[in-house]
Amino acid sequence: MRYILADTGFWIALFDGRDDIKKNNVAEEIFSYVQNTRIKIIITPSILSELLRTRFFKENKKLKIDFLEKILKSDLTEEFDDSKYKKEALSLTLIEGKRCRSISYVDNIIRLMIRDYHKNIQYLITFNINDFRDVCNKYNVDIYEKCYAIIS
Repeated sequence: MRYILADTGFWIALFDGRDDIKKNNVAEEIFSYVQNTRIKIIITPSILSELLRTRFFKENKKLKIDFLEKILKSDLTEEFDDSKYKKEALSLTLIEGKRCRSISYVDNIIRLMIRDYHKNIQYLITFNINDFRDVCNKYNVDIYEKCYAIIS
């Protein structure tokens, strides 16, 4: 099975087009693609936690949670247990923080997942390309090309 690994920014863009219509368009295009293929989007407890704590989830919270639950119960996503990465990701985040590099804890978890499961990941969906470019290049994981257009 091949997967799309999407960071929290994808989910925010999918749920709320008002914040950035270009990101929303890319997220909806990817979501439509997944609906018409056998590829699934990986989601982790850490991504869900980060998503549910964002400011955008405070508006229309019930509607967004209902939509999220529907997606999670569908065949479009697969929950991935990221617990084995938490300790290493925390260590990396603290070390990098001392060096003034600002890769988040959840992004470090995603980077570690790419390292271990790159052969099963078709695309990484992120709008924070600079946080992932090195690890994606190293493990030959493509960042979805339309994500580049957003930051240009």
